[in-house]
Amino acid sequence: MTLYQIVFIAEGLAVLLGTWYFYKYKNTSFKFLLAYLWIMLAMENANHLFDIPDFWQFVRWNLFGIASRLLFMWMFREETHSTRTRKIITFLMILLTSGFIISLLIQGFAAMHTEIQFVANIFGIISIALYAADLFSREYIHQIGRDVIVWIAATFLIIFTSFPIIQTAKLLFYGREPLFSNIMWVMAGVIVLMYSVLCFGFIYSYPKK
Repeated sequence: MTLYQIVFIAEGLAVLLGTWYFYKYKNTSFKFLLAYLWIMLAMENANHLFDIPDFWQFVRWNLFGIASRLLFMWMFREETHSTRTRKIITFLMILLTSGFIISLLIQGFAAMHTEIQFVANIFGIISIALYAADLFSREYIHQIGRDVIVWIAATFLIIFTSFPIIQTAKLLFYGREPLFSNIMWVMAGVIVLMYSVLCFGFIYSYPKK
């Protein structure tokens, strides 16, 4: 089985379960997660099936990467009850947007904005940590394992912590075999783990009201 097939199966299963169990999170800010999953599946397949110019690859990496991080930060902000926490996440979103605009003005679209992507992942981790702190301050903590947003948070914590390291390794060791191939297999393993956590969360969790 190829790397593409492994990732496609994991990603496709997450999309199908996310669609089937949409009722569990449709009343939360994470209702936009379903659109994100479908867009990701479409883009990954387009990259595999079509010869997409490098310029558009950079646009996809830069714009979609930052936009998706901002979206998830916003969704975690909306699910917190603390006004202070919401203000902190809003401030981080403004910083990230400003930094990305400055990076675009300096480097342009046809560049890998790895620095701002790294910052975006760090801000994503901070947003999840703030959401978790807010969650642990509530009374229904005994039901945390059945909270679908907790599983979504765990999924994206895996993304935000692992992908900067993997992407950096890919850039450093591109063309150096067999090391580069091993890095790609590690990335596939992380993707499978990420989608496995998300799929389990969709199945195991209770609907959010």
